[in-house]
Amino acid sequence: MNNIFVKEMSDIKSLKDREVILISGLPGVANIGKFAIDTIIETKKPEHILEIHSPYLPPLVIPDENNVIKMTSNSIYYLKREEEKDILLWTGDFQPVSAEGMGQFILAREIFEYLKNIFKIEFILTLGGYGTGKTVHDGKVYGAVSDISVKEKLMSSGATFEKDVPPGGIAGMNGLILGFGAIYSIPSGCIMGETSGYIPDPASSINVIKILSSFLSMDIDLTALNEKAEEMKVIIKDLDLNNVHKKYGEGEYVKSKSHLNYIG
Repeated sequence: MNNIFVKEMSDIKSLKDREVILISGLPGVANIGKFAIDTIIETKKPEHILEIHSPYLPPLVIPDENNVIKMTSNSIYYLKREEEKDILLWTGDFQPVSAEGMGQFILAREIFEYLKNIFKIEFILTLGGYGTGKTVHDGKVYGAVSDISVKEKLMSSGATFEKDVPPGGIAGMNGLILGFGAIYSIPSGCIMGETSGYIPDPASSINVIKILSSFLSMDIDLTALNEKAEEMKVIIKDLDLNNVHKKYGEGEYVKSKSHLNYIG
């Protein structure tokens, strides 16, 4: 574990061998996964148990509204539930930046193994966005899984599975976390909200949360995220996305199998 520094925010030993579901949502395409995890944190008030620093994260500190700084980090939150399995929430300020994605691989592996040595991870679900390169209305939520039994569970919660979607594969931390789940034979899935990919998309994140809510049998208050979605509609009206499409090509980049269309 030479590439991470872990700050324990609570008595982590008291949680040893707890059976949990691990859910990750890191900054990525349209910030869909990040919006989703932040919404759960804001509404369910889970316990912040770990703060994780790494040289692979951007070398900067972030000031808050009072100009008090914090180092860039990934964080783990613990949500205790009475009748269902408890939940670990994995999010962060940034994904790693390094040549050829090495930092993403190393950070995903080391945090995953750190958690695996404490908890009994029974299931993994990563949340992200699927950028289409074109305007999306009433977008779908696509899924990818570690095995067919997980596919059936996510489909019953409303996720869509289509051949070769996303084309090119799932890149970034949320894809790697899913991959490590498969390596360690932990049932795992990824749900991705369809989005243009050009701007933050809280509306697509709402679609993802609805699938997540059904899958976890857990109500999640969407009031604040709905407000963000309405604010984004106003912003979009002031943007000429048609010119964006003309400049970059409406959906052209999704046609190439060699292109990694989904980033984190």
